[in-house]
Amino acid sequence: MSLSKNGLRFSPFSHIYVEEEAFDFPITREILSKFEKSRIISIYNYKEVFARPRQNYNLQKKAVKLILAVKKGQFLFGGPEVCHNFGFENFYYTSPILNCPYNCSYCFLKGMYPSSNMVIFVNIEDFFKEIEKLLKEKKKLYIAASYETDLLALERIVPYTRFFIDFSRKKEDLLIEIRTKSANFNAVKDVLPSENIILSWTLSTEKIASKYEKNAPDIKKRIKSIKEAQERGYKIRICFDPLIFYEDFEKDFKHLTENVFNNIDPERVYDIGLGVFRIPSDYLKNIRARGIYDEIFYYPYEEGNKVYSVEKNIKDKMLDFSIKELSKFLPKEKIFYL
Repeated sequence: MSLSKNGLRFSPFSHIYVEEEAFDFPITREILSKFEKSRIISIYNYKEVFARPRQNYNLQKKAVKLILAVKKGQFLFGGPEVCHNFGFENFYYTSPILNCPYNCSYCFLKGMYPSSNMVIFVNIEDFFKEIEKLLKEKKKLYIAASYETDLLALERIVPYTRFFIDFSRKKEDLLIEIRTKSANFNAVKDVLPSENIILSWTLSTEKIASKYEKNAPDIKKRIKSIKEAQERGYKIRICFDPLIFYEDFEKDFKHLTENVFNNIDPERVYDIGLGVFRIPSDYLKNIRARGIYDEIFYYPYEEGNKVYSVEKNIKDKMLDFSIKELSKFLPKEKIFYL
């Protein structure tokens, strides 16, 4: 089974671990039908595999295993401080999938979980029930649904992007963001857009994408996917995140923004997010302790509010320049710091 044409470039899961309780769910059967050659292993609890000690993150990433599980306990979490709420007081995130099919060098997930194997929670209806319950309580809600994975990149395996789109319809005061690096809009192009959904693409300069965003589609393919989604009528957010400084950053960022807005309609962009590289202190310490040697984690960052990031003068320089360039295409009130 090849998935590379849609921007998902890893080998099919050779082993799939399935919780005993998960076998009865339709999503489980649908997923397993796509991997007939995989070895299916029954387990009692996904943490037996996912959370066991002394795992080798980098080695696992070369041959990712899949775990199908039933989510229990807490389904929604308050938005982390390193993420922007885009003006919403009630900002939460949810994680129907743990871990990402891509392998970006700067990814915080390397310090969040002990494993690079992927977990799909098959009881998606329970996620929706919890969102409805919280919406009733809070009245107005912003949900990040792709915080710990890339839902759109995985759409050919599990159709959770379209599920979220359909779920969101006719729900007043609910906004759901699905963030992605994929070029996989074709997987949902048949789904009518919802006013309550933002499809949000993360973009980097060509140099950063080629160096740090392993397995992710190139920038041209992402821009093509953005254009297709925009033409279909979806709300589009673009996130230039993380901004990483290097000698030709300004020249390359200028080229990137011109490339983006020469190919899509800036007036139909919902908003833009800008963020420099940042990572929670605990995650960075975990990464270093686990011997994950991506060079970006060993820069002498400054620590503030339990988050490591680049020094203030570099951060301000990148953000000021980026806003100046982006303001040529969109009003400043549509540009947010992440």
